[in-house]
Amino acid sequence: MPITYDDIKHKAQPPLDCSKVSDLRGRYFHNRLITNCENTDFTGCVLFHCYPSGILNSLEINPAQSEEEVSLKGVDLRGADLYEANLISANLEDANLIGADLGRANLGRANLGWANLERANLIGANLERANLKGTNLQDALLEGVDLEGANLQGANLQAADLEGADLIGADLQGANLKGADLEGANLEGADLEGADLQEANLQGAKLYGANLSGANLSGANLAKANLQGANLQGADLQEANLQGAKLGGANLEGADLIGADLKGANLKETTLEWANLEDAYLEGANLEGANLARANLLGVNLARANLLGVNLARAYLKGANLMDANLEDANLEGAVYNEETDLEGSGITQDQQNSMIFVEDED
Repeated sequence: MPITYDDIKHKAQPPLDCSKVSDLRGRYFHNRLITNCENTDFTGCVLFHCYPSGILNSLEINPAQSEEEVSLKGVDLRGADLYEANLISANLEDANLIGADLGRANLGRANLGWANLERANLIGANLERANLKGTNLQDALLEGVDLEGANLQGANLQAADLEGADLIGADLQGANLKGADLEGANLEGADLEGADLQEANLQGAKLYGANLSGANLSGANLAKANLQGANLQGADLQEANLQGAKLGGANLEGADLIGADLKGANLKETTLEWANLEDAYLEGANLEGANLARANLLGVNLARANLLGVNLARAYLKGANLMDANLEDANLEGAVYNEETDLEGSGITQDQQNSMIFVEDED
């Protein structure tokens, strides 16, 4: 028989943090981990099976001999049935929860740092502001889970199912989300700096104002995702699918977008300075007011794109397709082009073309 909540609930109480409590005189506590108690008055306080022992002026009964006796730290709960368990603020650090059923469990503010939750079921669970730093969640089921404000720094979420999950303001710095399913997930304001999102599914995800600087999104599916105001500086978006994505006001300075599909994407007033868009597909994209200064646009497809007021100063446009693009008021000073650059129907003025640099192809 698997372990159930009834088997562990006596250890599921949150630690008694006394850092902001000065007076516990005459109180009674049972089976609690007590922390930061140096400046707290425990005169006449009854501590039954609590840890640590030796608290000045308290009445101690059957004191616990270790932290593990009064918490779930490091406990083996493989395959446990903890469906709808109340584990709010519980200490499950380093716990083994491989394959455990935590569906609809309340783990708000729980400490799950470095715990192993591989293949665990967390569908519908509450993990708001939980500590999941370094936690293994590979192949875990997290569909619709509440992870708002959670700490997932360095967590392993490879191939995890996070469809429709709430990750607003979550800290995912350096997390492994390779191949994870985040379709429709809400990552507004989340910190994903340096995260690995290779081949991840972020279709329709909300990433408004998210920090994705230095993140690896190569081959990721970001179709119709909302990335408005997001920081993607230096991000790797090679071969990513960004069809119909909203990138207005986003920062993609120095980003790698080689072969990315941005058909119909909204890049209005986006920063793409020094970005590498070689062989990217931007047909019909809206780049009004975007900054593409010094960007590499070798072989890019910008047919029918809206380039109204775009800054293309010193951009590299050899072999680019700008057929029927709107170049009205675009800054093309010092932009490099060649015979293969297609400007037909773009409405480019003579002054604009004169400001560009034509280069002959080498034989």
